[in-house]
Amino acid sequence: LRDFALRRMAREEDSAPRPAETAEGLLIYEPCWEGAPAPAPSALTGGGAQRPILIFERDEAQARALKRHLRELQGDAPVILVQPGEGFPCLSPEHYQLAPDREEDYRQLLEALRERGLQPAVLFHLWNRSARPLALDTLASAEAPTTELQEQLRTGLQSLFLLARTMPTLRLRERLPVIYAFHGEGEQP
Repeated sequence: LRDFALRRMAREEDSAPRPAETAEGLLIYEPCWEGAPAPAPSALTGGGAQRPILIFERDEAQARALKRHLRELQGDAPVILVQPGEGFPCLSPEHYQLAPDREEDYRQLLEALRERGLQPAVLFHLWNRSARPLALDTLASAEAPTTELQEQLRTGLQSLFLLARTMPTLRLRERLPVIYAFHGEGEQP
């Protein structure tokens, strides 16, 4: 992994004795959000290079609108739509489906792009962009995850994890920005 950051957690200094099981020099890390300015659209797509843009989007109408907008900004760079489905059909050279929880489908998608000589410039992961925010305090008290939560995890974090695991099959020569969008409220990052 490149450009992955970890930050050391601050230890609370107290006079309590350390447990014998705690190894000296043990470091504990926690993930945290770091704000960063959004790159200019031309920086995402290589400034005019005709590398494709991958859009993971459920709604074809939204995907078409985004595709039009990106073409206005970037010219004729190919825009490839990937939708959640039950398997891996290639519906057209610019339209694929894959099962969000099947690693093999991601591998097939990336292999199909590699075979066509396509190195994506940017990936927009928008499958959960319009999903209803779930109240985490009520989820914590539930005995079993709701179907809605399971689906959001399947098309969100699990999908990103499987995508990241299969990325090496592309053998990218350059960094691939991945933009993950989801609906949040209040203090959610």
